[in-house]
Amino acid sequence: MFANSAFGRVSLILFSLACAHEDLQQQSIPRFLFVALFIAELLFYLQLFVGGARALSSEIPASLLLSLPLLGFSLLTREALGLGDAFFLLAFGLGAGFRRLLFVLTLGFPAAALFSLCLLCLRYGKLRSVGTQRLPLLPFLLLPALGSLFFLHGGLS
Repeated sequence: MFANSAFGRVSLILFSLACAHEDLQQQSIPRFLFVALFIAELLFYLQLFVGGARALSSEIPASLLLSLPLLGFSLLTREALGLGDAFFLLAFGLGAGFRRLLFVLTLGFPAAALFSLCLLCLRYGKLRSVGTQRLPLLPFLLLPALGSLFFLHGGLS
């Protein structure tokens, strides 16, 4: 996997930090971040393939099966889940693998849901303004993403 190499791990860490920062500040993620990571991952996997590596693990198709429906959900619901968030999950899953992506989703989405519930409780009397506000998701996915890169070396055992 891309995340098992030093270059891949550093690339995914910098990518995650940059995306979370942009999502928090601008509520939009520049497309060049995704393009740069996709190119790095593609070159890495092509180098493995040309170098005679055995068949790539099943982590890549499994992470696609998990992240592509989220991308479709983002497109079909007019970004109920932000398009940048869906592209982040796709790019992170291709580089880190299915188990790490599942770890990020399992911890990140409930954290965002709990925070949203707390915001709703605090703004109970002002429900009209609540429906128009958007909550950036990537800051909630950042801690599990970094934790998976640092602490899950072979995936979940």
